[in-house]
Amino acid sequence: MTTTLELVDTRTAPEEVLVAMHEYYIGVGREELPDDPPTPLARRLLNWRHWRDTEEAPRWILWEDDEIIGVGVSWYDLEQNPRNGFARAHVRADRRGEGHARTIAVAMLEHLLEHGRTLVDTYVVEGTEHGGLCEALGMKNAYREKVSRLVIADVDHDLLNGWVDRAPERASEYHLITLTTPFPDHVIEQYSDLLYQMNTAPMEDFEYDEEFMTPANWRNIEQLLE
Repeated sequence: MTTTLELVDTRTAPEEVLVAMHEYYIGVGREELPDDPPTPLARRLLNWRHWRDTEEAPRWILWEDDEIIGVGVSWYDLEQNPRNGFARAHVRADRRGEGHARTIAVAMLEHLLEHGRTLVDTYVVEGTEHGGLCEALGMKNAYREKVSRLVIADVDHDLLNGWVDRAPERASEYHLITLTTPFPDHVIEQYSDLLYQMNTAPMEDFEYDEEFMTPANWRNIEQLLE
């Protein structure tokens, strides 16, 4: 058997490669978030084919002959946060402990260093084996994020309607507007200013430079959405 590591640009990779990678990621999701439905292939292909002009997201596939046994992804912004890069590796459960994650990680970290990234972050699901491995590698637990789920079928619509009915008395100084892209120019300015406020959110021990949304960046996102 022959093991090879392939660097993949999902914007230009053959679709059969992306389909194989998608099928691998279904297993990743089943392991980490077993209650979530699998991401549809069509959505994943859209995400992989279209990136913002200001970001890079190279991926790696570890093949054993024609079978995927591991994957990796890195991400970094080309305009902001020049020190930071994201990296994450995953190896199939039955092939762990054989050094495959090291093979993927070395390639990703060398790539990030070549592009000036001297800090790397990743994420693990609390309670899995991966957290202990990250600590053993000398990584610090810098930030904890809580994820909440809402099951739409369980929503109490009477409660929601009650909130709507009471809105005039409880929020008379506010009103909701619905925006569709492309946003009017004056709204983009205000929208970008509002997003700046997320830089005041507590970041615990996470080392990260402030990032900003600009009208030009938002127009790029609109083009991507289109």
